[in-house]
Amino acid sequence: MLAAFNGEVGVGGHDFRLEGFNTDLYGFEMSLRPLLKNHHTDALVLGDGGAAQAVKCVLQNLDINYRVVTRKPHGENLLFKDLKPRHIKGHNLIINTTPLGTAPNIHEFPPIPYDAITKDHLLYDLIYNPPETEFLRKGAERGATPKNGYEMLVLQAEKSWEIWNSKEKHP
Repeated sequence: MLAAFNGEVGVGGHDFRLEGFNTDLYGFEMSLRPLLKNHHTDALVLGDGGAAQAVKCVLQNLDINYRVVTRKPHGENLLFKDLKPRHIKGHNLIINTTPLGTAPNIHEFPPIPYDAITKDHLLYDLIYNPPETEFLRKGAERGATPKNGYEMLVLQAEKSWEIWNSKEKHP
């Protein structure tokens, strides 16, 4: 597991150690790995907020190429308004990190060309409430494998519990 922050600090003459962990990395990776197939080599990451940072780190660690899709221009990100069927066809793993579709706004979904989705696609939505978002439903209608974020949430909680209750000192 990757420590998000690790270091010693001195404040007011008192030395102490701060340590932080990002359990998003663990939860996302362990819930994604069993679903990956050999053709899942290129991903689209929808959104570029906090959760997307963990997703991008895991994709890098798994040697999966990715493009980030956002509403506003930022760096080399692709804009939702410019997303074409060829982008969908060229990326068989699509991960929604946006809040679009979260309860109570369950009828919202990322604006992507769903008609280009095939049975070779894996759609992962970090949202877990509702269990089936419009994003996942639209992908499943086209034959894609859907995965919501519930298992990621559970794995994060278990890893946090393990960290907080560990008797050993973390480096």
